[in-house]
Amino acid sequence: MKHDTAGGAGTDSDRAAAWAAPVPRAATRLRGALVPVTAVATALFALVLYASSGAAGAPPARIEVSGGRVLVPSNPETTSAYFDLRNTGASADTLVSVTSPRLRRVTIARTVVTGGAGRMEPVDGLYLPPGGRFGMTASTTDLMVTADPALTAGRTVDFDLHFAGSGTVRARAVVVPLGG
Repeated sequence: MKHDTAGGAGTDSDRAAAWAAPVPRAATRLRGALVPVTAVATALFALVLYASSGAAGAPPARIEVSGGRVLVPSNPETTSAYFDLRNTGASADTLVSVTSPRLRRVTIARTVVTGGAGRMEPVDGLYLPPGGRFGMTASTTDLMVTADPALTAGRTVDFDLHFAGSGTVRARAVVVPLGG
């Protein structure tokens, strides 16, 4: 149906299309602008979180691992390994896990004494403050490792100590007899 008006000629559908056309273009432009704005806002939020954590600009932790020793197994299932850890850096770090290419299982564990009897309990990590030192011992925290018949006195075993901030530190331990 056509209507002639003083402003011009056209159908009702022509006029409706003329009004409707700018809306989808505006919505498309708005959606196109939201993607980079959202990306920038997300990056800014992450930067604020990082800066407020206290780690921004702080010198990293520097981890030194020494004194590695593994006890000759006294039972067929497990034995213990020990390292001396030192953080010479200005930031704290946490030992979160330990692996060995030779041994199947390595668990960070601490000794818990209940009713005069001691037992080993796994721990989630070992915190090392800036300038901190920690020497693993049988009465504190050590590594429970799978016993291997090849763990004889004088042999060496490689370990990978995985730190939250410093990454992986490779260390070597010497197999020693109990009390040695």
